[in-house]
Amino acid sequence: MIAVLLGVIFLSIGVRAFTKTGLPLAPGLSITGVAAKVVGVCCCLLGCAIIGYVFYANFIFAQEAARLIDEMEGR
Repeated sequence: MIAVLLGVIFLSIGVRAFTKTGLPLAPGLSITGVAAKVVGVCCCLLGCAIIGYVFYANFIFAQEAARLIDEMEGR
């Protein structure tokens, strides 16, 4: 659950980079332009990778658990 939250945070930071005000670093300081877009793309990709890995790992774990249950019932 924490990993999904981390992925969503990275996605929200990445999306913020594409706004008119840019990517906020500190109060009154923002990155704008190409640099903000590059950081935004990296954050979005990282967020998607984290969320994708969590769902993939949960899917694999569920398959393995189902296989083990089937083996136990077969004995």
